[in-house]
Amino acid sequence: MIAGMLRTASRVPRLLPRVLVVLLPLLAGTGRAAAEPPAASFDALATTVRKAVESDKPEDALRAYARIGPLADPRAVDLVLDTAPKVVARRDALVKEQTDAATTLENALAKIEKANATTPITPRDIAEYNKRTRKLEADRDAATVKLRDLGLDIAQWKAVLAAASSAVGLVIETLPRPKAEEGLAKLTAAWFGPKGLPESKIRWLDAVSAVKTLPVGPQLRAISMDEVEDVRVRVVALSVRVARVDADVVADTVALLASKDWPLAAEAIEGLRRLHCKEAIEPLIAFLGREDIGRLRSDAHRALRSLTGQKHGPFQQPWKDWWEVAKPTFVLPEKPADAADLARPEKGLTFYGVTTFSDKILFVLDVSGSMLDPARGDPNAPAKEGERKIDAARRELKGALGMLDPSKKFNIIFFANKVIRYQVGMVVADKSAVELATRFAMDIEPVGGTNIHDALEAAFRIAGTAADGKNYASAVDTIYFMTDGTPTVGKLKKPEEILAAVREWNRTAHITIHGIGVGAECDAVFLKALADENGGVFVKR
Repeated sequence: MIAGMLRTASRVPRLLPRVLVVLLPLLAGTGRAAAEPPAASFDALATTVRKAVESDKPEDALRAYARIGPLADPRAVDLVLDTAPKVVARRDALVKEQTDAATTLENALAKIEKANATTPITPRDIAEYNKRTRKLEADRDAATVKLRDLGLDIAQWKAVLAAASSAVGLVIETLPRPKAEEGLAKLTAAWFGPKGLPESKIRWLDAVSAVKTLPVGPQLRAISMDEVEDVRVRVVALSVRVARVDADVVADTVALLASKDWPLAAEAIEGLRRLHCKEAIEPLIAFLGREDIGRLRSDAHRALRSLTGQKHGPFQQPWKDWWEVAKPTFVLPEKPADAADLARPEKGLTFYGVTTFSDKILFVLDVSGSMLDPARGDPNAPAKEGERKIDAARRELKGALGMLDPSKKFNIIFFANKVIRYQVGMVVADKSAVELATRFAMDIEPVGGTNIHDALEAAFRIAGTAADGKNYASAVDTIYFMTDGTPTVGKLKKPEEILAAVREWNRTAHITIHGIGVGAECDAVFLKALADENGGVFVKR
């Protein structure tokens, strides 16, 4: 199971240049790389780059690619195209090692569980049991450390790929027009050819996002509007167009509101919010008139509030009534409204005070040992006398499940040291399923540590977006993530590394993640970042 999740998650090619910004500070010395001058000659720099990608130090490759960017030499395009496949091969080899290490860990955990099921009686049996258990635990710990290290190594080499994309885009931007056109043609043939994989196509998009001197707008438009193209690629293409404010981007973004692929529709809504133009208001109001939009209703509502500063709820009629009167004299606010305030809808399913209109909801809940501690509560939702945190969580969950109906689907993940799924996939929220889920939740007893990374990885696995990238109609569009602590076990335990992983998984999935911190010991900074970066709301209880 762990190996399967690792194998599939690692194939998802969703790493924006902004991920590089997050990862660079984690790598020794990279903060100085940006300030280093270009090499004295292209030949010297080419040698440096080739040696760096062959080395075991991704920070060297990051520095080398950072020095390519300002080098206005057409040969730099060939250099990137020649060396990037070697970086891909190195990353893929690490992914295979990660899969093998996950299998080793899975086997060690199974053996420990089997050993714990026995009861030694005689002194000799006890001695043998203790010796065997220590060996198994050592194997487990070694596999866990190796998984953690491999996960970071993979993230670093992915950052190198992102650096290569940024560098080649900057090179093309600085070349004279004929050479720039030639370089772009080479890049397109290599990364966006007929046999190009989504991963390489997204690298191409990341590269050309920096190219302003060449007319790449028509190419970007064709990609974003191509219904045959991979949905992930279309989402990134639209995002790049919005950032560039290309010609026709407003009209095309409005048209993509009708997309049947909800990640693309979600990107269109976010694009209209980012474009912050009056022309976006009427189409978004019309969008609210649809009955089949689920969580996208929350997104459109938030975008309208951002564009107008108004609060007319998540349904169409109040907005239509207001717009008929306000339209002739309406002046767009200078800047979008506050994001935290925008995320408070008026109706829908509510969990820990956070409301959603989603039809596909996944609850990810902490059941580590500290959830047995007394609940603190707050003035708006005081804890009952003698209530533990797990009791409050069960009460909140029961109330939220009671708001579901058969038109919606749901699932629950509980996590401590291990991850426990209520069901393998999403289930229809009929009365029977809700009752079974409620009883299941009542039987889960808190114990062990806090495995935040693996719980989120399992959530994206259920969603279908951390698998092979082919499930574009994600099974999940909203995640409620609740914890009372900080990461203590799992493949990744540093909050910034977990955020980077989620950022990659959710790049084109557009799953909203609400962060709920319970008690004084929760990592509020991490949970707020998790919510802010994924369109959600953070609350602390």
